[in-house]
Amino acid sequence: MKTCPDVGGDTLWANMYKAYDELSAPMKDLCEGLSALHDASPHGTPERKAIHPVVRVHPVTGRKSLFVNEHFTRRIVEMSNEESDMLLRHLTRWAVGPRFTVRYRWSEGTIAMWDNRCTQHNVLNDFEGERVIQRVTVMGDEPKAASALRYEPFRNAYSAAMWRDQPLKQFLKNRSAEPTR
Repeated sequence: MKTCPDVGGDTLWANMYKAYDELSAPMKDLCEGLSALHDASPHGTPERKAIHPVVRVHPVTGRKSLFVNEHFTRRIVEMSNEESDMLLRHLTRWAVGPRFTVRYRWSEGTIAMWDNRCTQHNVLNDFEGERVIQRVTVMGDEPKAASALRYEPFRNAYSAAMWRDQPLKQFLKNRSAEPTR
């Protein structure tokens, strides 16, 4: 932390292992068969889109974790927009519940390290003034699904009025047009 506000600006980290572990058995079963569109467009990088599993396996520990968040996860690929919204709303709220999170109060000169493959972080926007952090992100592995995907992408009832349908439809179209490696 280079510049820290006098009050606020803490970071919350959510343990995505625990968030997955404490899901009910039927919810785990459902989530393990799904993938989601992750889209960085709202963060100024519209070229950064990918489809990742909803439940991933950590490449070092072998543990399963949820791999969704409210900032990048836009749509469950195998569900209608309405079904996707309902499930993502539940999973993203579940994952940041108090029993899965830790809160860190910064001070100038402090350093924090975390593993983006099994945590997610959120800055509390409760501060005034400047908050300057130097951040280094290691570009990691391709997320591996906890189990094989069991469903085809949802292609029924796309609607021009559904703004979340269009990025998924375009991403799937572009992906199917890419040459096989």
